[in-house]
Amino acid sequence: MSQLFVNESDEIVVNIVVANGKNGEIFADASEELLMQDSADDIDENAPMEHYEAKFRRMAFRDSINISRDIFSTADNQSVDFNPLMLRFRKIVALIKDWSFVDKDGVKIEPTEENIAKLHPTVANAIGAQLDLQTATI
Repeated sequence: MSQLFVNESDEIVVNIVVANGKNGEIFADASEELLMQDSADDIDENAPMEHYEAKFRRMAFRDSINISRDIFSTADNQSVDFNPLMLRFRKIVALIKDWSFVDKDGVKIEPTEENIAKLHPTVANAIGAQLDLQTATI
């Protein structure tokens, strides 16, 4: 029988690899292989690649409704604007359970909305792209 309801324990795990570029930029993707495929010429080969993990709860129907409510806006009561980056941000905020990010002293950084908003855009988009693939219903 198909799983009709989302269980509280259902979890999505997203892995990302982050590398520094030769000119100070940051690259991020789902794996070292993908990172090297797309950016090998630009990655600083002397800097180590860093591996991280983020855990999300599985999205339920109510989450879809709440997230959708926050990504559409009307400016003139006649047209509707859609913000795809807000969709990605709201989805990460709504579903995040944990991540492996730590500060320079090794202290865990909590996955709060404020800290999610502070993520480097490249890192946030790498996380969001993988989460989008696994939650394609919205």
